[in-house]
Amino acid sequence: MIRAILLAAGEGSRMGVPKQLLNWSGKNLLEESIDTILKVDKVTELRVVLGYKSDKIKEKIQKIKNEKIRILVNENYDNGMATTIKTGMSNMSSNIKHLMIALGDQPFINKDIIKNIINKYLFVDKECLVPVYKGKRGHPVIIKRELLEEEINKIDGIGGLRQFIKHKPEKVYFYEIDKKEIIIDLDYYDEYKLYRKKKAKENNNWFLNYKFWLEGEKKLFGDGPCDILVRIDHFGSLKKAAEDMNMAYSQAWNLINKIEENLGFKLIKKRVGGREGGGSELTEKGRRLMNDFLAFRREIHDYLTELEEKYFNDWK
Repeated sequence: MIRAILLAAGEGSRMGVPKQLLNWSGKNLLEESIDTILKVDKVTELRVVLGYKSDKIKEKIQKIKNEKIRILVNENYDNGMATTIKTGMSNMSSNIKHLMIALGDQPFINKDIIKNIINKYLFVDKECLVPVYKGKRGHPVIIKRELLEEEINKIDGIGGLRQFIKHKPEKVYFYEIDKKEIIIDLDYYDEYKLYRKKKAKENNNWFLNYKFWLEGEKKLFGDGPCDILVRIDHFGSLKKAAEDMNMAYSQAWNLINKIEENLGFKLIKKRVGGREGGGSELTEKGRRLMNDFLAFRREIHDYLTELEEKYFNDWK
């Protein structure tokens, strides 16, 4: 009845590590999403679309044996979500009428939430359903295959389904649902560590946790400051970055100023006026430091994950 396309192609640029393989209580994040969708009876096929490090990720998830699963690879994943959706739609039987677009980094969504959303979609007379929690749009999204095929080339590139929803609101049913899980996706490393710690407490288990920082006479730069810079770069605003981290604006400014003083150079600068108004952006040195730290974290995470499996798997 419903074909699911699970988007898991991105490199996790804001996270700084491949999200798909992050430990999640005995599984990885992608396995958690796959297992949840497979429990939904009305989903008759699950297409998992990989991209970044597809060979390594495929090796990790191939142990899941289920006739519903088909693993695809989007070689152009860095060109936006729409290319991943198109890969998921490739060579699909003409009798498939309804598609569910789900994300591979939403481990709190359970089968009951998905069933609720599917049942609502089948009940309402709309071509697309977007779940909404307190005014914020979430996933999974369900859409008629015919409509998505009509629109997908128009929304190719960065933006994905958001562009379609913005330009075709008359086709969309916005389903208000009292489930915060639909808007919780793990984009930043500090978010992952926070939620993973809560999950470990809930399941009475543990996971490998670590922090890195550059240090001279004082601590200069580390995971926390890097995650602030990533948000500033994404939002174009220190204020919005602070809000996203549940941090007071003044506290964020003081932290940035202290780091800049210790480093001896500016990390961010104010952006004044222009079409998009004021805000904040990274300096050239700030961007370079952020990117180098993210690259370091990505490599060291892969190495530490191998060591964790070597030395601690038997203790979990």
